[in-house]
Amino acid sequence: LRNLALGGGVPRERIWAIHPKAAEIEGCRAFPALADLPEPADLAIVSVAADRGADQVVQEIVEKRRARTVTLIAGGFGETEGGREAEGRIRRALAESHRAADGGVLLNGGNCLGIISAPGRYNTFFIPPHKLPGREGPGRGLASVSQSGAYLVTQISNLEGAVRSRYSISFGNQIDVTVSDYLEHLEGDPEVRVFAVYLEGFRRGDGKRFLGIARRITE
Repeated sequence: LRNLALGGGVPRERIWAIHPKAAEIEGCRAFPALADLPEPADLAIVSVAADRGADQVVQEIVEKRRARTVTLIAGGFGETEGGREAEGRIRRALAESHRAADGGVLLNGGNCLGIISAPGRYNTFFIPPHKLPGREGPGRGLASVSQSGAYLVTQISNLEGAVRSRYSISFGNQIDVTVSDYLEHLEGDPEVRVFAVYLEGFRRGDGKRFLGIARRITE
């Protein structure tokens, strides 16, 4: 929440927290439940643990259209035996939403850190600034798209003061949005000169699409 508030790209009055008791956190309004939000959000960042009902939170967001997009920070879904059923419920809710006339809700993650966008001036990473300050450097035009949040944090730290990424995207389990979706969108940004991609696996059928996009970019 502090990372978002300090980024400057989203005004504090447009950042809403969900908390059962607080009326305000970090200068941002807080509401007791998703249903109490004044309008659907552009992005919901869900940091509730998988074993504490994160799938129920996501299902409500998707089915009631509480937000247009979701970044699911929590791990413990498809990568664990106990979380596969919960991930299945999320996948079914998303698939149903995508069949609707409005196209439904897009989800990044789970098991990810989300996105740092220099153009958008927002940071959803679940890491305090003193651990990952992201100081400016002369290098520009890098878009990093990583399945591993730990790898991405290490890269940002190693490039500290030399290269400031234009986009740092951690996409985790690819429950919905895939590496190819991000690559295809970012290829249209003329300011991106270098793509750094860290992959551990493709969603079924996404590998061929990824290679096609990569060829277009390099050509």
